[in-house]
Amino acid sequence: MGISSVRLASPTLEPAPKYPWRAYSPLRTHDFVDESRSKDSSERVFACRSCGRRFMYDPSMHETWAIAADAKSSPLQSAVSSRWIAQRCLGKWVESDEKDRRRIKAPRRAQGTKATDRGTK
Repeated sequence: MGISSVRLASPTLEPAPKYPWRAYSPLRTHDFVDESRSKDSSERVFACRSCGRRFMYDPSMHETWAIAADAKSSPLQSAVSSRWIAQRCLGKWVESDEKDRRRIKAPRRAQGTKATDRGTK
């Protein structure tokens, strides 16, 4: 009996989704829906239907960061963004994400203003 040379068909590759992240990125594990307010805007908002995490992508800067679910799409703190971008989709909403979603990045103060300059004379 000889060994038959049966050739297995190679698996068909799915086309890459039309998201701005590279193939090796954990962001590719999410089931994103485009929530961008305007198709003309350069910044794009993506929300995962499975875990609820939301991200903003700026194609001009090639940057992605985590955002809150508020009307302003406020950026979350850098530690949250870094962790969420590095993690694969959890597949469900988790309690720790609820705490993270409240960790809004503090707005930058205009140059020359101090914490004590709050309208007092």
